[in-house]
Amino acid sequence: MDLGLERIKHFLNNVLDQNPCRKLKIIHITGTNGKGSVCAFISSVLCQKLPKVGTFNSPHLVTVRDSIKINNKEISELDHARIVGCIRKKLEQLEQRFQLTNFEILVVEMLLYFVEQDVDIALLEVGVGGLKDATNVFDGCCSREEGESLNSDNGGNKNSGVTGSLIQCITNIGHDHIGLIGNNLTEITREKLGIVKRNSIVVIGPQHEQEVVDVITSEMQGDGILKSCKKVIALHKGDYDIKTLPINDRIVGLYDKKKSCMNNVLADGSDNGRKKNVEAGAGELKTREIPHLIIESMSIPLVLNGNHQADNAAVAYHVIQEINQSLSLGLNREDIYYGFYSTEWVGRLTWLSFNTTENRIVVKKFAPKRYTVNAKDEDSKNLDTSKNNNDIVNILVDGAHNVPAAQKVVEYINGTINSCSHCGCDRNKNDIQKRRVVYVANFTAGKNYKEIMDIIFTTNQDNSNKSENGGWCKCDVIREFWTCPFTQPDQMPWINCIDCAELVEYVTPNKEKYKISKSRMFENWQQIFKELVCYKKIGVANLDVVVFGSLYLVADLFREVQIKETR
Repeated sequence: MDLGLERIKHFLNNVLDQNPCRKLKIIHITGTNGKGSVCAFISSVLCQKLPKVGTFNSPHLVTVRDSIKINNKEISELDHARIVGCIRKKLEQLEQRFQLTNFEILVVEMLLYFVEQDVDIALLEVGVGGLKDATNVFDGCCSREEGESLNSDNGGNKNSGVTGSLIQCITNIGHDHIGLIGNNLTEITREKLGIVKRNSIVVIGPQHEQEVVDVITSEMQGDGILKSCKKVIALHKGDYDIKTLPINDRIVGLYDKKKSCMNNVLADGSDNGRKKNVEAGAGELKTREIPHLIIESMSIPLVLNGNHQADNAAVAYHVIQEINQSLSLGLNREDIYYGFYSTEWVGRLTWLSFNTTENRIVVKKFAPKRYTVNAKDEDSKNLDTSKNNNDIVNILVDGAHNVPAAQKVVEYINGTINSCSHCGCDRNKNDIQKRRVVYVANFTAGKNYKEIMDIIFTTNQDNSNKSENGGWCKCDVIREFWTCPFTQPDQMPWINCIDCAELVEYVTPNKEKYKISKSRMFENWQQIFKELVCYKKIGVANLDVVVFGSLYLVADLFREVQIKETR
């Protein structure tokens, strides 16, 4: 991986007729974990008011095109091929030292596409680090007309003179890409702070490492880059809270109806039958409670799983408030609530439901009810014994590929899969059931997979049977470790997976430590799904699957099956 801005800046300034950066408003996002979630939250809310919100995420999940989206819809194959073709044609005229990397080509494609589509604003997720990342090609907020301010009367108009990096936000920073962007947390933090622009607005999420806090504090003093900013919002855990609350069915029903009317107008122009369907859906929401972020007298639904999403949502909330005020967007509390409720970000603590009879997988908007912390014991038992659920395997997927992400996965599964509220046992009546949890993993070569595996299995083991109400589940949990290779992602020749035999060789002598009954290798996801079908056929009732280690492994899973988004 060749970081640096010389090549892409030369191309934007000297090869293209006009630098597209001068026509775009952006929000720039960096950090170790949570960048994509923050981007998804902000985009979903801004889409409630702005016609065109662009997002750029990396790495891509299923196809390279899903890195570039407008209103959560990826760039078409036709537009992708056309723009990349034009870029490569221009590259033919340049000497070798100015040839762009694949990622730099992707960034240029994104910039040209967003200008071509006249997006209102774009959210850019840093690829690696920040300072030398190819997305860091924007100046701070500027105006083509002298004296025009960011919050001028026409600031909300996409054709106004305000352009550049309006807000930079920094999520949690931890150890990742060691040696590439820094050899310690101090160097890594300074690299990520490299996206900060003078006289700009910066939002910094809660930090868990004191070394990171020290660097941020120092940069707020003297000649530090944060000292030069117009406004810095540095969040701490005590700034907000999490409470489990019923979903606001009034807001959701109202906005769902509005969306339905916009997207599904009947041929005769009537609304016959649609209102009834929306109201029925809203009524069902009354029975569901989910975590909410409590911040500045607002309650915000956290539809992305894991308590750590409160940190990401808090960052997104403050960015939204700043951009709403700066550009006079007119977002109200209901817009913000529904925007957070509508957020989609698959592959990060995402629940899938695999119907082994129909050989079909759907993505679940919410965790199955029996996995929620407030699920009733009788509800859990009914789900376990339901005829319709005997063929269902619930799969939890997460691209956890570093230590902080692995810790979040463990925290989540200890409160769901490994709790009494999940299995439905009655510990007071010695109602003991056998459950099987299959862990499927692989990692990008070079990752410290041994430390990640230790976190997943030993931390999980220490807390595996503790229920949410303080008791201990008596279920006999059988754990298995499965692995399969993932395909090399498109345009990323430096990415390779670890040999499956190496992983099994590591797990085998650690079976007792990890409490794993067996470890197995498969050639691909197709074989894994066939084996899950076999498990169901032989009567394995309480079967769960946890996928972790790499987003590329998750991507192969999504490619293998027909995914359908559900609520």
